[in-house]
Amino acid sequence: MENLFQIFPTNVNHQMNYEKNTRWVWTKECQSSFECLLHEISKTTTLVHYDHKLPLILAADASNYGLGTVILHRYPDGLEKPIVHVSKTLNNAERNYSQIEKAALSIVYGIKKFHQYLADRAFELVTDHKPLLSIFNPKKGIPVTTADRLQRWAIYLMGYNYNIRYKSTKLRGNADALSRLPIPYDDSFIDSDAMQINYMQQQLIEQCSLKPDEIAKATTNDDILKQVRHFTLTNWPSSFSKSKNPKLIPYFNNRYSLSVVNDCILFDTRIIIPKQLQCRVINMLHCGHIGIIKMKHLARTYCWWPNIDKDICDMIKSCTICSKLQPLPKPTFNSWEEPK
Repeated sequence: MENLFQIFPTNVNHQMNYEKNTRWVWTKECQSSFECLLHEISKTTTLVHYDHKLPLILAADASNYGLGTVILHRYPDGLEKPIVHVSKTLNNAERNYSQIEKAALSIVYGIKKFHQYLADRAFELVTDHKPLLSIFNPKKGIPVTTADRLQRWAIYLMGYNYNIRYKSTKLRGNADALSRLPIPYDDSFIDSDAMQINYMQQQLIEQCSLKPDEIAKATTNDDILKQVRHFTLTNWPSSFSKSKNPKLIPYFNNRYSLSVVNDCILFDTRIIIPKQLQCRVINMLHCGHIGIIKMKHLARTYCWWPNIDKDICDMIKSCTICSKLQPLPKPTFNSWEEPK
């Protein structure tokens, strides 16, 4: 029986004697170990068989380096017992995700792994990340300010019948423990979003003639973006005081759309330009002396920073070449004075 259950997450190995060429004698210590083994494999951590008649729960969690998911049955007495445990080590690209994206990835990973259990039936989704309650809520629309990656995942989840609820990590340690003790990296599950973001970042770099290392270095040396990167990779506070650091407010308001790729910060699919490179980027965008509307459209395709529209307007107004090429103002016509 122990050989059957030892592959499950039960703490029984220390009760076993694996020594060879040892005479077998049943003692009081053996009886105590035997009873302890029976207790361990009969606890709630022991896996149960899938039963389509019982309510199904998917719990998922993420740490800075791993994901953990578990599906459980809820029995009539309220007890929850696991069916399958799964964990995964994050690759280098996924470790640069924001904390909300890591938590969302753990849900998507669990649903893809347990598709055969979850398809065509109702189940309950449990997370310890409150912002995901509004993004993945099947009864509400996807917020328009949500990052593109989270929007794609929310659309993917629309193919399942579920309801989502919040539960603190302290009340469900199974998925949290798996995320902190993940199995070695397995490339059988590769998120294509990271490759898409890397491609779009490369397109921006080619458009602006900026090297990736140059943007990453400037981001690291920028005091504001250094804090933004820290909060994005860990977790943003629930509230932010304008008097404490007003320069962080624009990033805080868009925190669910931020991510980190190759040490550069992205706002959706647009790269956030550090302060020391903003003038250079504006000059690159204005190299053809295009108008305000076209320049804003071009900038919104590739880059972002707070007050970028104002900086573009100020730059065009101060451009001497653009001022010379502007059409002359229309003359004003005044009626002649009536003769006396």
